[in-house]
Parts: sequence; structure tokens; C-alpha cells
Amino acid sequence: EESLDAVHNWSPQAVAAETGLALQDVLDFYTLYARTRRVVTFYSQGINQSATGTGKANLIINCHLATGRIGFAGAGPFSITGQPNAMGGREVGGLANQLAAHMDFTPDAIDRVGRFWNASAIAQAPGLKAVDLFAAMGRGEIKFVWIMATNPAVSLPDSAQVRDALARCETVVLSDCVADTDTAKYADILLPAAAWGEKDGSVTNSERVISRQRAFREPAGESRPDWQIICDLAARLGFAEPFSYESPAAIFREHAALSAFENDGARDFDIGALATLGDKEYAALEPLRWPAPASGAVAPSLPAFHGDGRMHMVPVVVETAEAPRLAVSESETPLLLNTGRLRDQWHTMTRTGLAPTLNRHQRFFAASLHPQTAAAMDLGAGDLLQVRNAGGCVRAVVDMDEGVAPGNLFLPIHWSDRFASAARVSCLLPATTDAVSGQPQSKYAPVAVEKIAVERWVLLFTREPLPLTDWSGDYWSRVRVAGGEALLMAASDITQLLLVIEDLLPEAELLAVTGQSPGMERHFWFDHGLAAVLFAHEDHALLPDPAWLERQLRQPLPTPRWKLLAEPAAGDAGDALICACHEVPQSAIVAAVGEGLHTPGELGEKLQCGTGCGSCVPELQALIEEYALSGEIRGTQA
Repeated sequence: EESLDAVHNWSPQAVAAETGLALQDVLDFYTLYARTRRVVTFYSQGINQSATGTGKANLIINCHLATGRIGFAGAGPFSITGQPNAMGGREVGGLANQLAAHMDFTPDAIDRVGRFWNASAIAQAPGLKAVDLFAAMGRGEIKFVWIMATNPAVSLPDSAQVRDALARCETVVLSDCVADTDTAKYADILLPAAAWGEKDGSVTNSERVISRQRAFREPAGESRPDWQIICDLAARLGFAEPFSYESPAAIFREHAALSAFENDGARDFDIGALATLGDKEYAALEPLRWPAPASGAVAPSLPAFHGDGRMHMVPVVVETAEAPRLAVSESETPLLLNTGRLRDQWHTMTRTGLAPTLNRHQRFFAASLHPQTAAAMDLGAGDLLQVRNAGGCVRAVVDMDEGVAPGNLFLPIHWSDRFASAARVSCLLPATTDAVSGQPQSKYAPVAVEKIAVERWVLLFTREPLPLTDWSGDYWSRVRVAGGEALLMAASDITQLLLVIEDLLPEAELLAVTGQSPGMERHFWFDHGLAAVLFAHEDHALLPDPAWLERQLRQPLPTPRWKLLAEPAAGDAGDALICACHEVPQSAIVAAVGEGLHTPGELGEKLQCGTGCGSCVPELQALIEEYALSGEIRGTQA
């Protein structure tokens, strides 16, 4: 009753006024929810990455409890986490505020885990959560840190403070499969770790399904799986016996045994049935959903793990979070920064940024604005925009997107110092965290924006990556493309850049010509093939798309070479890649729609698009809606 009393004043009219939604849309949603018995509420980082994320998640759970939409097939809250093994990491104690097997730091749990492992020195209290850890490191309270498989110099909020903390820390150890990351610059010791395709083990997704992950190649060089690195270090420290695991199967058996230890149905996480798996059984393990107790008996309905055996609603008062810092003049109107992910990139692009195919969907670091917002600020597509607050600033190319709410600005989180000159979005985010979970508020912050004048835009292709990270242009962003690397730059003078390229390609022959567009400069360097190409023009829109450069590299060089120089390149956008998994371009999809294929499933049967990861399905649907009109192609000829 207390939970319901807390929200009784929130009428549909009040909700519409607070959210900015149309009242009818709110009423339609409530009606649809009330009339639908099987409701699953999917929520992701917009809820979780918030200073009030725990309260918001509790409210979602309360809605399902209050309406009985929980505990049967097709009903319940479902958190879509940011990575595929998020739940698996929690199961084994990967959070600072939990022991392994989902046990909290209660006296009974501490005693239980200590007896199971025969560990007299087990931690007696939660450790520091990520944001708090780096704050303590900055104060000099943390002298040693071991970072595994993450890039906090880019991913954590208030990244300037995080970098300062790493610089102050006496010993920084980094385990990773890529040596050149922003965090690696601060590491005193680099440990080569096996990549995911080189490791054997298990992962657990949000639906509680445990799946075996099987290596498909041997670890490269001297790299090792994480468990071996940890065991080797433990042995060097004198703890060889308790860390004498011979395989991931042995570790998994112990993990399963701990989940069942003194459980007897008291804890939800129980996979005791897997504690006696032999190595061959583990190798052949099929996906299964926990709980999987040794007794084999699983409750037919949703169990509740409270003292009274009932599920509880938690009263929630969602208070306004601490205002993020913003140092701009009163004359400037701030926009609301919304951060997020791109379809084909992963976290800080440590690996996905190296794949040319994944870079074809969005090439360079860009800020997305609604056309209405851009027009009010006298901004056009391709302009250079500086986004700043007291935490720092980034520079991005303007991209128009009607999907961004007016008054908002969207920036992707992936770019780091490896891939752009000023694109670390985390510097704009304050280290405000949820008081319960410690989750940082990484989704939004107020920012001020201003247009940066650009005298000349440069598109540079090089067969080999050039060390231009210290080049003093106003903006640069680099991506891997088929056959080399492409860089987009904003510069007032390219003389220095031309000298750098000539020094790096001393044997190359330079051909420089004017382009078809007035004011276009084109420079080509040849050695045994096309080594580098540079285009420069004051108008960003007249530069060719990197797809044009990729096509040139796939073809033999023409004889004489001037034929290549004469090809129309300015403004050549190529063919947009829609499905990265199967490399299906937009033209093929449009042609298939013109032939009468009007569902993503039909397109998938013919072209395979949308049948891999599935992330391009919304774009397939949009193309169908755009080009399917009475069975005819509209706007574009197939």
C-alpha cells in the first residue's frame, strides 16, 4: 500500500505534463498495458545509467507486481544489459559489493563462503565501486590497481579525473588483448590476455541462460586466458595449492558447488546439478537456464526469497539527481547531451574500430541534432561543432537526425584518443552515481555548443596508418577502411600535413591536380600502388566518401595514371552498407523491395540481410516503408 500511495497523485495528465508526451499517447499506453495480460518490460541503459537508476528499476518491478504481470511465460521485467555476460560476471562475484554466487556481505554469507574456500582472510565488507575506486586512487589511497578487459580512461565519467588518478597510482597493471588503448598509456605492466575467441568457458545472459563459450583459435603469442594469468600470479605469491586449477571445467565445478553450498532453496542462484560435470560433459554442455539444483526440483511458480516467502514491493521516491556541473555563460542556452551506442560498434572500439566493414555504417565522429535544433543555432550538416561543459570539450561533425528530440544532442560513446582528436564523451559526464548501485549517470548532461569555423576540410587516405595523433588540426577522426585508413580533418593549412606525408613516404611519387570542383586540391602518392590520397576543399559536402577510395583500391591502377585522377570523386557517396554481417548494400535491398519483397524476413531469405546479429532489421523496415509504394520503387531506381 505504501508503494501505491507514493504514486497515487500521478494522473495521466500529470505524467503527460512531466514527460512532454501527448496525453492521448499516455492514455493509449495505459489502456494497452491494462488490456494485455502478457507484458514484458525491456529496459536498458536509459534506466540503469542514472543517479536514480535503482529507484526506476524498482518502479518497473512494482508495476509488474501490482498488476500480477510476473511469474509466468511472457510476463515480467527484463533488463537488457550492456554486454552479453553481465549476469555471468555477477554470479562469480564480479561486483565490489557482492560475494560470489549472488551472496551479499552479510555475516552468515561471509562465514559460509570463508568455510567453503577455507579462507580465513576473506573480505569482511564491500569494496569500492568503480567511480569510488578511482576517486580513492586520485586521493592516493589506492597504490596498486589491476585492470582487466576494460578501458576506464575512456568509459568512466569524469574521465579527466580518472586519467589523473591512473597517472598518480604507483603501479597500474593492465590485462588486455590490445596494447594500444587509452588506458594502456598509463600502465606500468602490460599482460597479454587471450581474446574472447581464444578463451574457453561459459557466459550467462539476462534470461539466466548459461552457455558454453568454446575457443575457435589458439591464443596469439604469449597471451593467456584470464584464469591462467590469475593462477600463475597466485602461485608466485605462494598460493599455488588453492589456485591449482587445470582447466575452466574445474573452475566451473567449484563455482557450481559454491552456489549449492548450504543453500537448500534459500538462495535463488543454485546450479548444484552441474557441480559434478566431468570434463567431457562440460565440453559438450548445452545451454540451460538456472536454477538447476542438484535435486532437480525447481519451483513451478516464481519463488520469493524474503523471510516471509512472499514478493515485496519496494516504496520508491525518485528524487532529482544532483545537478551535473556546467560552466557556461548565462547568455548561452545549454542543450541536453544524450549519450549512446552505434549499431556496429562496441564500447570504446578497441577491437570493432579495427574492422573496415563495421566502420562503413558511420565513418567519423559526429554529433546528431534534430534539424529544428540545428536551424535555431544556424548549424548545417557537415559543420564543425564544439560541445563543452566544465568537464571538458569534444569536437564533432554535425549530422542531422530527426530521431533526436529537439533541444537534445546525441553523441556516441565509442571514440577515444586512438580514433579522434577530441571525442572522449565521458569527459562531459560528471561522476554522479546512484546511491544504492553505484552506477554512474552516464546517459546525459547539460552542455553548451558553438560552431567552429573551418577554412578547409581534408580527407586523407593512406595505405598504412600514419602517426598523426599529434597533428595540430582543429579536428580529426580516423577509421579503418578496406586497404588502409581514412582520416577526416579540419585544418587552416595543409602545408605541414603534406610535408609529414612526404617524410613518411620518401620513395613515393607525388601527383597533384586540381579537382572538378573549384578550390578542390587532390594529391596522389604512388609507389608500388596507390600509397596515399588527399582531398582538400572548403566545403565538407564536396569531399568524396571513403567508399570511393575503397573502390579504387580494389581495382588495378589504370594506365596512364591520370585516368584515375580524372575520375569524378567529389561528392561520390558510394553505396551505403546496411547489413554489415553479410555486406548487403542499400542498392540491393531497394532492388529487392522493388521486386515485391516487403518484410525483413523476405529480404533475409533472398539476401541474408538481417539474419546475422539482426541489428539492421529496423533499417530494413525503414527502407521498406520508404521505397515500397504500391509495389513500385519510389525515389530511387533499382
